[in-house]
Amino acid sequence: MIAAEGNRLSHVANGQIRTDPKADLPRRLVDLHDRLAERIAEYRPQAAAVEEVFVNENPQSTLKLGQARGVVLLAAATSGIAVGEYASRLVKKAVVGTGGAEKARCMRWSGGCSRRQDRRSRCGRRARHRHHPCAPSGERTLASGPRGMIAKLRGLLDSFSADQAVIDVQGVGYLVFASSRTLSQLGAIGGEVVLHTEMQVSEDDIRLIGFATAEERDWFRLLTSVQGVGARVALAILSALTGDELHRAIAGGDKAMVARAQGVGPKLAQRIVNELKDKAGGVVLGSGGSAPAAPAGSFAADAASALQNLGFRPAEASAAVAKAEAELGPEASLDALVRAALKKAAR
Repeated sequence: MIAAEGNRLSHVANGQIRTDPKADLPRRLVDLHDRLAERIAEYRPQAAAVEEVFVNENPQSTLKLGQARGVVLLAAATSGIAVGEYASRLVKKAVVGTGGAEKARCMRWSGGCSRRQDRRSRCGRRARHRHHPCAPSGERTLASGPRGMIAKLRGLLDSFSADQAVIDVQGVGYLVFASSRTLSQLGAIGGEVVLHTEMQVSEDDIRLIGFATAEERDWFRLLTSVQGVGARVALAILSALTGDELHRAIAGGDKAMVARAQGVGPKLAQRIVNELKDKAGGVVLGSGGSAPAAPAGSFAADAASALQNLGFRPAEASAAVAKAEAELGPEASLDALVRAALKKAAR
């Protein structure tokens, strides 16, 4: 159990629910449900992380695991908690740092959190599910709720290398992968930095991608929408080209310019140019357009990003937000701005 105060995470409790091995299965499942429901009522968590079922060598063990897991999902879902399901390798990686850890190692580490006060911050740091209480993109969810993710980091630069940096946010170190262009703008170690972020979740990994500007983040999202372009290739492109250069290359069909990035061959460059030609003409992503891009971190920028996440093109989102802001005034709240912009964009 992890508690959060702002960006600070702390260990609250951990343990195991043990049922009577001599009792019959229905009784043990009822006992498991009731005792878990008691813990939920006691701590009132906002979200729960549950390991996905996996096939064991012993089919009986696999069946019993599935039955117990079903009870856990039922107890959480009936309490109105958002439930995220994660592969076993991802759970192990979040707990002890490696997806290949043995069960005994995970148990030893988990038990140590409650016995030693000085490991509380580490416990909070490893329990990454707290940062995205609803299941992330690609994971199944059993309860509705707001989509959770880390959208921005503000902290001190702890260290950096050729392709990543560690940002210290109130004692919690976030490993962030970034383009060389973003890394070059971070400044000196110990200085304050602000990064827009995108969280990527795979079966056995969670990673944060950081960006110096919202524009670079939006380009990353567009690039990774192209088949064959993953995070590594997208960051290579953003390291080689500025947003304006990329915009001109795509608008002019200049695959040679896109192919300047490491790991991008002629065929992939052509695919990027072809697929993004109709998507990259917005004022948020490019320098041209009928309205200036909203300042990063403003309600207008956040509202435009929200509309893009709903499927509107950058140009449409920016135009709608600009009209909504002109109608409501500069003091409009984010919620009001998004609602008004949605009406404008839907016309």
